[in-house]
Amino acid sequence: MLNSITKQGFLLRMIYTLFFIQAGTWFSLFGLFLERTGLNGFESGIIMGIVPTVMLLVMPFWGMVADKLGHKNTLLITALLTCFCFFLFIANTGFWYFLISTVILSIVYNPTMNSLLDSIALDYVDTHKTDNYGNFRIFGSIGYAVGGLLVGRLMTVYLTNPHDMKFIFIFASALLFVGWVLLFFLKQEHKLVKHEKESIFVGLKPIFKDKYIVGFLVLNTFVAVSIQSVWSYYTVYLNKIGASDQTVGIGIMIQALVELPFYPIAYFIIKKFGLVRAISISIFATAIRLFLYATVSHPTFALGIECLQGFSFILNLVAAIEYLNIAVPIRYRATGQALFAATYMGVGAIAGNWWAGYLVDAFGVQRMFLINAFVICLTFVYSFFIKNKQYEHKKI
Repeated sequence: MLNSITKQGFLLRMIYTLFFIQAGTWFSLFGLFLERTGLNGFESGIIMGIVPTVMLLVMPFWGMVADKLGHKNTLLITALLTCFCFFLFIANTGFWYFLISTVILSIVYNPTMNSLLDSIALDYVDTHKTDNYGNFRIFGSIGYAVGGLLVGRLMTVYLTNPHDMKFIFIFASALLFVGWVLLFFLKQEHKLVKHEKESIFVGLKPIFKDKYIVGFLVLNTFVAVSIQSVWSYYTVYLNKIGASDQTVGIGIMIQALVELPFYPIAYFIIKKFGLVRAISISIFATAIRLFLYATVSHPTFALGIECLQGFSFILNLVAAIEYLNIAVPIRYRATGQALFAATYMGVGAIAGNWWAGYLVDAFGVQRMFLINAFVICLTFVYSFFIKNKQYEHKKI
């Protein structure tokens, strides 16, 4: 019979899987959904840009709330609200309606998917010393890939007209709700320290007073600016070099698959070189990846570049989350994770989209990748000015 720690770990893995299957069922198809409901490219781009913009504005707030109310309690609130918000997208159509609906959804969806669940996993690891964060996050990668494949299959078999794509939001809401129910049975490892008169903003002070944490957040913002060009223009790049729709799909699938075995590799690199030097390695791999996009013009060879996904994304993600988990005071960890999400997935994503879009219009997609390769090389140099915090008091 499973002991209680094993049961909690298994339950947390199931929650990760359900939450990320949910994400794969709607977010990967959101742009296509907007297009098929009659929005043009400019309108769809504005709406797609709302998610990182709202993330920048709300994530620090939700992180501070979580440090005050508890990580699990806050996630229960945001996840349930997200379930209801999905139904906004099946009620109407039109640019302004979808814009407002996306703003409302993003306010509660961003903390649900981008810091609170990770904070709970880090609390579990810190308490039991029997796992590492990557052993949980890998189930998110599996879930996202499964969600995309599942809803794609459902669309192929059952979709009869464009408006039927609204079912992706019903499906996402149902999956998230199941995860929300399982969350009730998960023990809250985060120990609340009651300070009734203390403002929720108090957690920002010790974080912003630490010059190494601030420098680390700035570093990852610049990393995000460059890597965002991959997330936004990878399919455009493949199309420009003559890849078929099937090849584009294979490329996206390879990105998801190569992540799965990389989590233990990431922790091996972290233990060998330390957290910040691991990010330096990740940045260097990203520079190589962007340079290859700029020089490879054969679709088949281009697919091989995706083998660098683990080095350029997963290694960076794991090291960054673990760094802040150690560097930030325990009772403000959710605030620290939220600030990472706000800078990396908020500021970095917004600036990265604008910068890459400008370069594509001015120079074309492959030269855009070449310029960003040089930019991230400068970021690589900057990374050596950040203090390398080792796992001095923590077993991986």
